[in-house]
Amino acid sequence: SESVDGEDGLRAVFMGTGVSTGLPGMNCIVGGGKGVCKVCEEGLRDVYSPNRRGNVSLLLQYGGRNILVDCGKTFRETALRWFRKHGVNAIDAVILTHGHADAVGGIDDLRDVQRTFSAPTPVYLNIETKRVCQSAYPYLFPRLEASDVPRRIAQLDWRVISDVDEFEVHGVPAKAFPVFHGGTYISLGFSFGKDKPFVYISDVSSFPEETLRTISSLSPISTLVIDALNRGGHNSHLSLPEAIEFVKMIRPGKAYFVGMTCSLGLHQEVNEELKSISKESGIEMELASDGLSVRIEMTR
Repeated sequence: SESVDGEDGLRAVFMGTGVSTGLPGMNCIVGGGKGVCKVCEEGLRDVYSPNRRGNVSLLLQYGGRNILVDCGKTFRETALRWFRKHGVNAIDAVILTHGHADAVGGIDDLRDVQRTFSAPTPVYLNIETKRVCQSAYPYLFPRLEASDVPRRIAQLDWRVISDVDEFEVHGVPAKAFPVFHGGTYISLGFSFGKDKPFVYISDVSSFPEETLRTISSLSPISTLVIDALNRGGHNSHLSLPEAIEFVKMIRPGKAYFVGMTCSLGLHQEVNEELKSISKESGIEMELASDGLSVRIEMTR
């Protein structure tokens, strides 16, 4: 397998790391909790604060190409905050994990970041997510929705994958696997790269047995990104304590947590807590923040 490293290798940029509502939360700023939430107040004051979080989303940069994983409600805001900083002027492919608004609610805005309208941008998704997109954005499925009125819309090439597909996106090897995101609702996790892969699980409450076997077979995992909503538990997301236990079981080289809500606490303070857990476990763990860029060692 060919090793890809250095500045021209694979980079992962966290475009969003927050709960589905985003942070600051409206309820904390204008609702019943007005003025009491220090996390949301700081996120409101400083647009670049690590306590300001968009919907969970990842940008993979490889070989001059930009691959977006999920395009949720806050896509436009996070693109305006981070694209220029990371040298992004176009999106070359999109991968969707599931069909909730925090993963697909910004798809209409892709028209402003398409490299060319002559070649549609590929979008990789499972059949259930395609059905959601077809219902929400019928005009983005031109073969089904022919119109005589010229419109400037995103030109997308919808590529349906199975829940356990292996495929390649602009030179990056990808493998899908299903996880439960509340009950038996399926969201997709992905591994990128062959040996020592980068594993991304943005929305998960529990794991099918077969998926646990798949993840174990990927070992050693260089970097794991995992859902960690709060401290107390939730029916459709892992809590931080649950996510930490999963990290200890999988033992990646490094772990980043995403999907946080404000009740977890200030970014800086939680990361201080995680330093001692990292030391005890021998696995580096931290909350990711919007705009954080990490270099990934990838083989293909």
